[in-house]
Amino acid sequence: MVTIASMTEERADDNSADAAGNQQPPGGGRRQRWSPYGRFVRPWLRQVWLNVQVWIPFLINPFERRRLVKVAEHEARHDLDWELELPRQCWKSGARSGLAACHFEVRYRSFDRPLAIFGVMFLALMVVSTLSCLLGPWLTPTLSLVIVVLGMLVLWLKSWREQVRLTVWSLPEHADELRCPDMAIYNDMLFIYLPTIDLARATSHELRARRHERHSPGDHRAEHRRGEGPLARPHDLGDEDFGENR
Repeated sequence: MVTIASMTEERADDNSADAAGNQQPPGGGRRQRWSPYGRFVRPWLRQVWLNVQVWIPFLINPFERRRLVKVAEHEARHDLDWELELPRQCWKSGARSGLAACHFEVRYRSFDRPLAIFGVMFLALMVVSTLSCLLGPWLTPTLSLVIVVLGMLVLWLKSWREQVRLTVWSLPEHADELRCPDMAIYNDMLFIYLPTIDLARATSHELRARRHERHSPGDHRAEHRRGEGPLARPHDLGDEDFGENR
């Protein structure tokens, strides 16, 4: 197994342009001024959109749906920590030899019954809108703002953070291109948007095989504890790898 030096990567850098050392065209001062904010706002908006997609699956487009893999809590979750290793094949080429492991560690916020909270907010806003002629021009927007603030506060209070540790295998020449896959947590499920459709198919196949072994006669779970079965835990592996913390 190939050993590669550690590399670091920030998710925010994937969504923002690096303007350092580049000459800005006339009128580009506003873009340069807002770029530091974009490094934080754009990834946050991206994660919000991912959460909305898993809350309302109808919004997922067909291509992203083919890259999506769902992992149940009993398959990779321990308390508030998720730990999962993808199949041992290069995420880009599909090669199965000369690989090194790329580790990603990210924290995501999980929400309890977000659709119910937004539904109550919507009904309350509709009631205020219906009674706007009686409430007056000042009380109507005030109550609407209070409803939105209270709804977001309840949504925040009924949320928590969970840790995700994901291992992806790659050839050394493709390691620099690899970025942490988009992920979201909802309803005790981990949703992973893998970089390629082939990797998503291989992961789904191993998950199905693991579920079949779990319900088949005989106890095959000891293989997974030793790191010999599909989707073994990263800390059970003896291969050399390089880490990447998020």
